[in-house]
Amino acid sequence: MPAIIVNTRHDAGRATGVAPSYGYLLMGASIAPPGGPPLVRPSRERSLVLNRLAGHIHQIGRLEPVVRATVYRAVLIPPGRRPSFRPDLEPPRFDVTVLIETDSPESAGRVANSAPVVTARNLLRESAARLAEMQARCVRAIADVDKRTAGIYLFNFWAAADTGAALEVWAHLAPWFQAKTGLQNSTVLQPLADGDLAFVNHARWDTSLASIAAHQFLRPSFYTFVRRNLAANHIHVYPALYRRA
Repeated sequence: MPAIIVNTRHDAGRATGVAPSYGYLLMGASIAPPGGPPLVRPSRERSLVLNRLAGHIHQIGRLEPVVRATVYRAVLIPPGRRPSFRPDLEPPRFDVTVLIETDSPESAGRVANSAPVVTARNLLRESAARLAEMQARCVRAIADVDKRTAGIYLFNFWAAADTGAALEVWAHLAPWFQAKTGLQNSTVLQPLADGDLAFVNHARWDTSLASIAAHQFLRPSFYTFVRRNLAANHIHVYPALYRRA
């Protein structure tokens, strides 16, 4: 189904970046997500999990097909609700996320069954109220996301009535984020198998939480262009912001 683009006076065209050819294994764990306000508070249990994960991630990073393996801890998870088009969907609230990037989508499956990944998965499962996993390929991009130690990282989980329309909407919204928030990189990770989500948008800003919020929420076009195009195409997004652990 073609996407509906509304308020086109704010439309700067489509994102045209080259998508990386990596494979991706994404694991999200809900260990101590916020129950009210979106700021993620320190958690002893989360800290223990992150400390134990560190050694396993180092081993995963040494596997031959692995390009990068990175652990993230959430700093902000806004409240989420179930979309009307998917009333059975449980909003993702992952305060620990692991992203493993491999040399190809085909190698992601092999890495998922490797001993270090199985150990890391079991460690997360022992402590998480919810653990979700996705193998994916990158299908759209502004530019690849460099995993710098500093920076605020986005994992934005997109649920959509139609995945094709959602991808088209992302392509039109991405230039708005480039122009209005200084976003210089973004990758769209689409699952290799059917699941609850259409895709996950991953990106990084080299600025503060307050600056990111101000550049979005204080601009009227965020509501009249970004949010209205999501609503017009039956798309619900669940953004969460992270730092590298």
